Amino acid sequence: MKLLIAAVFLTAIPGIKKNRGDILPRELTQAVSGLCACLIMLSHSLYSFDALYAFSAYPGQVFLLDQLVVAPFLFFSGYGLVLSARSKPRYIENLPKKKMLPLYLRFAAVNTLSVALACALRTGFRTGALLKSFFCLDTVLMGRLGSCSWFVAVLLLLWGAAYLSFRLFRGREKQALIMASILSAEIYIFLRVAGLPSPWWDTLLVFPLGLWTAYFSKPLGAVLRRNTLLNTELILTFALLLILNEMGFRRTGTARAFFTAPLFLCAGMTVLSARFTAGNRFLRWCGRRALYLYLVQEPVLRLLQQLEAAPEGFLRKTFPSLFDLYGRINVYVYIAIAILFIFAAAECFAQLWKLAERGAAALWKKRKRSV
Repeated sequence: MKLLIAAVFLTAIPGIKKNRGDILPRELTQAVSGLCACLIMLSHSLYSFDALYAFSAYPGQVFLLDQLVVAPFLFFSGYGLVLSARSKPRYIENLPKKKMLPLYLRFAAVNTLSVALACALRTGFRTGALLKSFFCLDTVLMGRLGSCSWFVAVLLLLWGAAYLSFRLFRGREKQALIMASILSAEIYIFLRVAGLPSPWWDTLLVFPLGLWTAYFSKPLGAVLRRNTLLNTELILTFALLLILNEMGFRRTGTARAFFTAPLFLCAGMTVLSARFTAGNRFLRWCGRRALYLYLVQEPVLRLLQQLEAAPEGFLRKTFPSLFDLYGRINVYVYIAIAILFIFAAAECFAQLWKLAERGAAALWKKRKRSV
């Protein structure tokens, strides 16, 4: 398990260099997103293996592969939103149409595929679960295993809060950020009080942290580069807080001891980015495909479970040497196959989505001309 985590982190070493530009440059955010996407694939593949054999290959205390690696996505989303609002005219006005709607449509397309797969595999599901799955409140396939519905819902809520704030305080960025932070805190409180599972809220507060990091990016970068001692002290402090937070999580096993860890992680990453950046081609490609890699995991892993579990299944017939005397496939082989399937499915989905977007744009232009 630890070797797998180390192997994923080793992919980040090529491309590390001194940062001479802004904090959190695009190449770094893409590389970190790609690294986190790989860790999420590893985590969900291990969960899939555990569910298949009722066997714990995944130690629950290694929470770094759970919610913590989702935090940078929300953090970068808040950071990028502010920078885009500054540099792109009408970005906020177009946020529902160009960001929120496409995100939901991608999710709905994958969810439709999941429903079709559930019907084909005859897993059985309630009509209520089917309806709620399109509102990100349930899943028809695998429960928490590989499900991305909570992430889509939270991101849409946070984008909606930012949209309302910036529209309400047009031209007043600071007031808009204060309002967006307040709304984010209210969303956090509501989701906790509503009794939703901890993944819905335990990383949510990094979004407003990303908003304010972007707001103070220039002075923050200048201070951190000018004072090497301060930079080092902050990195060590955030690392220590993260370790103490993990120790608290291991001791109690509750999300209460966990929810501050994403804040420490993102703050420490920001401080570190003032000095160094990274961005090899592989991780940047994974970063550009991160959303697709995340969305397709649920149906891909469920299909792989079905292929592996059936005694007459495809894998057992084609590769009998992969299975031991107890009928179990080697965990490392299973993870390798799962990740390859997810990469292939994500790339196919990305290309098909591009074709669909081009087709829709062409139809829209044709319709406008005819009118």
